[in-house]
Amino acid sequence: MKKYFALFLCLTLVLGIFTGCGSPAPSAAASTAATSTATAPAEKGEPIELIWYTRFDDQADTAKVNEALNKLTLEKINATIKMINIPGATYNDKMQVILGGREECDVVFAGAGFADFWGNAARGAFLPLNDLIKTYAQGTYDAIPASMWNGVKLNGEIYGIINYQIEAKEGGVFVPTSRLEKHGFDLTTVKKLEDIEPLLEKIHADDPTIIPVQMNEVDFMPLMGYDDIGTYGMPGAVAIGDDSLKVINQYETEGWQNFVKLMRKWYQAGYIAKDAATIDSYNDLFKAGKVGVMISNVKPGGLQESEVLWGEPMSVQKIMDGRVLPSAISATLNCISSTSKHPEKAMEFINLLNTDKDVYNLCCFGIEGTHYKKIGDDRIELVENSGYQPNKAWAMGNQFNAYKYGTQSDAVWDETIALNEGAQVSDLLGFVFDPEPVKSQVAQCQSVWDQYFRAIVRGTVDPDQYIPEFLTKLEASGAKEIIAEKQAQIDAWKASK
Repeated sequence: MKKYFALFLCLTLVLGIFTGCGSPAPSAAASTAATSTATAPAEKGEPIELIWYTRFDDQADTAKVNEALNKLTLEKINATIKMINIPGATYNDKMQVILGGREECDVVFAGAGFADFWGNAARGAFLPLNDLIKTYAQGTYDAIPASMWNGVKLNGEIYGIINYQIEAKEGGVFVPTSRLEKHGFDLTTVKKLEDIEPLLEKIHADDPTIIPVQMNEVDFMPLMGYDDIGTYGMPGAVAIGDDSLKVINQYETEGWQNFVKLMRKWYQAGYIAKDAATIDSYNDLFKAGKVGVMISNVKPGGLQESEVLWGEPMSVQKIMDGRVLPSAISATLNCISSTSKHPEKAMEFINLLNTDKDVYNLCCFGIEGTHYKKIGDDRIELVENSGYQPNKAWAMGNQFNAYKYGTQSDAVWDETIALNEGAQVSDLLGFVFDPEPVKSQVAQCQSVWDQYFRAIVRGTVDPDQYIPEFLTKLEASGAKEIIAEKQAQIDAWKASK
């Protein structure tokens, strides 16, 4: 059954699906509305310090940006922020220790694939937010279509504040334009992953010190035609376009196993880094010109983001049409830890990240005159090697409030909204899996996944040996029970609609 996002939003607004905050959502275009005075000056008293965990490589000027942020937050909410950056490669492991050990903190970046959002929400590591939103973040709620909030609810409660941005997943291939010209390769001929092989072969033959392709396995389930349910990577997915919503073990499918075999072929051919299973970050390699091709999400303005990441002109070719999937809604969030001593103040800060352009853009781009130059009301020019370029606007707050830069179109956010509204919508949108009934099995399968997944999907081990081992250990850990529970919850959800 094909549906479109605009129709879905209209229907859900009419039916009033969202009940947690009880406030009607505006049109998508209204989501871009924000001011630099979104929060009134705070009552004076002893300032409160909030600990905020973010997921990006620490920057040379993080302390300077943090100091500038505190000047704003002291004035607006009478709070200071301790900004702690954790690199992406180690983020999940470190947050497992922090949240599992009940360490005191306030705001935590999370998502379906980050900081075990669904598991930690079910375990009580994150606070339910409905009441806090009503009192301290109504502006944030109003800026996002009400139907989307259903994608981050558990038992009727919101557990994560959506970093509103591109919600329609489109996969594609990014290549430095100079490399295409050097090897005489027409990127428009690429319609599927295998089509990029001739370019990878040329790159490797020309310079064996270059890694021909960097893979981001988090984004590959949609490319293979499946939508994850709940925590990313757990057994149990639904084939995109399957109206019956039958839950299957995605790792048993021919599509996933063929993908793994392709990755093994590329690894053995020298197209994937030899230490791919353990490599921490590719960012320095991109900048140094040591990577040939990147496979990642395609979105309006995304080409310019890649040019910042690589430091040179880029070209992109889409290989998957846009789809709005439940996993995309919960992909990038800010949550409040249940160990927070100041949840109200934490929500005020999250509201600033989503409604105050000064606060949001400072966190995204740094300090004007030092890390970027203003060349228009909402357009900037990044300063090269400035000491602060996290390139993570999508992880901070409402991205429709971001400055435009480089060759980004003046209409980039209108284009993004149009893509969101015109994309096909998963029949699962609105369903949220509650992992509590199978939390033991999920924990055991997570351990197996951590042990095997990265090595398998990055081609560093023999799939003929390791896929059977992976599947056997998943089954022994309770994969069938997880899949059965997902199916039961989906069936109950369908019956209630």
